Amino acid sequence: MVALMILKHYTCLSDQKLLHRLNTDYAMQYFCGIELRNGKLIKDNAFNESTTLKDSVAKSEGLLVKVKKLGADQIYATNDNRNYLTEEKIITKSQEKAPKRQLTQIAKQEKS
Repeated sequence: MVALMILKHYTCLSDQKLLHRLNTDYAMQYFCGIELRNGKLIKDNAFNESTTLKDSVAKSEGLLVKVKKLGADQIYATNDNRNYLTEEKIITKSQEKAPKRQLTQIAKQEKS
């Protein structure tokens, strides 16, 4: 997440201290595009930002206009996010998933 890299550089905090501050600092959460509610905390360095796509789109639409296109890293290309983007008719350039049959053939070829 680029926002965390910017905050890490700006604050000169270690990863652990940055996450602790992110858990308690609403301005940092807003800057990163996340909202930790109901006592939810980021407990370790294994935060998976792909789970925040729907919230990020909703916040963007609340501030701006309807999201029609989305550019994101490959980590966002989960099945849930793909389904959500399809339902909302949001265009993205995520790599298309290969059919399972094709993946099986590729795996067999790599073993040979």
